[in-house]
Amino acid sequence: MVLKEFYTTGDVAQLVNISRATVSRKFDAGILRGKKNPITGERLISYESLLSFMMQYDLPLKDLSKKAQKSIILGSSDEQLISIVNQTLSGEEDIKIYTVSSGYDVLIMCSKDPTDLLIIDDEITDISCAEAVKSLKRFDEQKSMKILCIMKTYNPDKFMEIGADEFLAKDTLEKANLAKTVSLLLRIDKETQPVRKKFDHDRRSPRISVNIPTKLEVFRVNAPHLSEQGNARVKDISLGGAYLSQISLDRGSIPSEAFRFLLRIDKPPLNDWQAECKVARLQADGDITAGVQFVNISQQNKDKIADMDM
Repeated sequence: MVLKEFYTTGDVAQLVNISRATVSRKFDAGILRGKKNPITGERLISYESLLSFMMQYDLPLKDLSKKAQKSIILGSSDEQLISIVNQTLSGEEDIKIYTVSSGYDVLIMCSKDPTDLLIIDDEITDISCAEAVKSLKRFDEQKSMKILCIMKTYNPDKFMEIGADEFLAKDTLEKANLAKTVSLLLRIDKETQPVRKKFDHDRRSPRISVNIPTKLEVFRVNAPHLSEQGNARVKDISLGGAYLSQISLDRGSIPSEAFRFLLRIDKPPLNDWQAECKVARLQADGDITAGVQFVNISQQNKDKIADMDM
């Protein structure tokens, strides 16, 4: 169950059945604590402070314990993209979508009402997508907001530098991939969906079952100099990606921000082999496993995989 970290004065007024003005006065008096939006000055009450207040006055907590609805701001004037996003996500009860058509409106909307996820079209008008993302990332208030860029030309390195969390290509955008990406960014558990035992990575060649040990390096996308070493086993592989099991890291922690795996194998039949990988699925159930897609692999190392299938 996911609870909101901060509540607006309107949220609190509804939960405790008092006016917004009264909530504001209690915040200013230090009875309710939290922080203010640095741009709009809006008061935001922390979950811990609100919980303490409701317990002090013996107010019912059942509404506070409900699963919080996630908010998404979609910044685009592309009717086709807007339609795809709404068709994909509008049926989700735990997601609310707000659409704006310009980069200026994106900045105003995100500053006025902090959101969980910004989906931004890199062809948005008024200001460039890159400048919009940079501006939002300058404010502490927006650091917890995830940003998904929908790109006409797929160039992830361009937006990794400015702080976006994930990228999808507009010309190949599919509802299933969009839904999965949004769920991962928002950390929404789809309990009704069956859990796949294997990761079905994209591939143009058959998946090959193996059991090969690999050295593992985990590095942050926005700070590649910060890395951690570890080990894993490759259980199957294709030209498009691999399935890893028995993942272990020296410090035992996987970054909460965007990261990549670098695999290095020096065991037959993949001697002197390496590939940079994007994690498409990560699961921890006693054994940490991951489905990965290759994003940077040499033709020579692709050929070694192809030779395994012969």
